[in-house]
Amino acid sequence: MMPAEHNCLSSSNLVTSMASQKWVAERVVGWLRENPDLGAKELQDKLQEVYSIEVGYATVWAGRQKTLNKVFQSWEDNFQILYNFRAALLSRSPGSVLEISTKTCGADVHFDKLFFALQPCIDGFKNGCRPDIALESTDLDGMYSGKLACACALDGHNWMYPVAWAIFDSDSNANWTWFMEQLKKAIGDLPGLAISTDEGMGFRDKNLAESYDKWTMNIKDMPLVDIVDRLRQMTMEVWYGRRSHGSKLSGNILPAVIQQLNAETTSFRNIKVCRCGLQTGEVSGNSQDMRPWRHVVDLNDHTCSCGEWQLTWKPCLHALAWITTEADDDIESFVHDYYSVERFRAAYSGMVPPMTDKSQWPQVDPGFKLLAPLLKQGAGKRKYMKKENQEPGASEQHQCEQYGEVEHCEKGCTLHCPKKRLMH
Repeated sequence: MMPAEHNCLSSSNLVTSMASQKWVAERVVGWLRENPDLGAKELQDKLQEVYSIEVGYATVWAGRQKTLNKVFQSWEDNFQILYNFRAALLSRSPGSVLEISTKTCGADVHFDKLFFALQPCIDGFKNGCRPDIALESTDLDGMYSGKLACACALDGHNWMYPVAWAIFDSDSNANWTWFMEQLKKAIGDLPGLAISTDEGMGFRDKNLAESYDKWTMNIKDMPLVDIVDRLRQMTMEVWYGRRSHGSKLSGNILPAVIQQLNAETTSFRNIKVCRCGLQTGEVSGNSQDMRPWRHVVDLNDHTCSCGEWQLTWKPCLHALAWITTEADDDIESFVHDYYSVERFRAAYSGMVPPMTDKSQWPQVDPGFKLLAPLLKQGAGKRKYMKKENQEPGASEQHQCEQYGEVEHCEKGCTLHCPKKRLMH
């Protein structure tokens, strides 16, 4: 006799507190070995799909961290392995840079910050991108709650082009100054180099910061050595894809750029050009709300009084209005070769080298044990609650169950607690 179909709550998806961190770790290890970029939210969804239970986000995050520590070695050990990674990187990619800054506290040496740049990125930026850099940063979500900063450029397609990275504890002036000093050493003195920050407008695509944050989303809670290794690996894959794309292009200026400029000319209405010379004059018209405007355009110098042509290195709307209604030349002749097929190919001509896993990296002894960074204590006086049976003058000491540190519990542990985030 076949049993009746069982449809009570216990056989459907359950929200449970019974699943432990260990239970999660044992079941996600295979998924993380295959794809270490899987975040806690994605693992949470997979556990629900496979085992028909809903495990809390914090439990999944902690179980994921246990697995990563087992697969990628412990968080503390990864600081020391940075020196092994640097040796392996330089052997595979001479000219690349990994600068490690430390702080000494008594006899102990602690990690402070690092700078990381790949030689193919440096060469590609100098040979294929316009001399504009935006400084971006995003929060790290792992045990080291610092910043992952990047010097980003844009290629001819306006695709994000990472030039160099840094990891430090906060967005302080001292950290950014150090980053800029290391960047100058890596790329040298470039004529006309423009640098913008989060607060600046400049050349940057308005979605550059969002693109960078999305690109790094799944690596921000990894140990530091795995962050830099995954940055290298992701860059290697991006460079290969864009190099393949460039090999299929033809012509002088990137076709997508010409298509975009041609599309902008379709909105022109009642444009008037008043010349004072062969290639200099006024361009006037009305905006969509019928407000009049007028700008001075110089086709020879590739300038417009609105400033956009000088900023982006391709004709603005006012210049396009003249070019398409009065000039005999085509649009391509007024677009800088920063947008050329040749420059795009040059940006990605260097090959980011593949590397072995960390067990095969050279074993480097810097002469000291590099410890985790010193944690900063927040401002203000610490407050304690005294138990009823506590001796006068004595203070209560909590102990973290995971790390054994005193004066805090696991819930308030700055090493353990993740920044809760959703993975999309």
